[in-house]
Amino acid sequence: MIDTPPTWGARNFTALAITDFLISPVEMKEFALDGIKNLLASVEAVETRAREGRKVANLGFLPSRFNSHSAEERQKLQATLDAVGTRLMFPGVIKLRDSYEIALANRVPVWKLPSSSGAKIAAAEIKQILKTIASRMEPAKVEEMA
Repeated sequence: MIDTPPTWGARNFTALAITDFLISPVEMKEFALDGIKNLLASVEAVETRAREGRKVANLGFLPSRFNSHSAEERQKLQATLDAVGTRLMFPGVIKLRDSYEIALANRVPVWKLPSSSGAKIAAAEIKQILKTIASRMEPAKVEEMA
């Protein structure tokens, strides 16, 4: 796993040149759709220039830090889904939850936090995302996505 910053640079180019799979967390903010379009163009350029045409299996765009109480973010999520389609979007989202921040600060998985309703919900949410990632990495599915 290689985690790169959202701004394009040599680190991103190199990561895309050597990876087999791509998952891209995206926040449903003002320029989310522009960022997705730029990333797709960048992946295509890397596939052509550095991978000799070999495709990167795009496992999907994962709405992250999603504020489900925000009408604007719900609208942007729908607009992104309409523009990109269900094949490139995850079926769920990672909601904005304190439990994720606490887990990050304590450097533990969210499912290892002391039991609370928020931690349980966050744990179930992230485990489902991980399950989806694993299923999309299965060889037969990868061929379909390329």
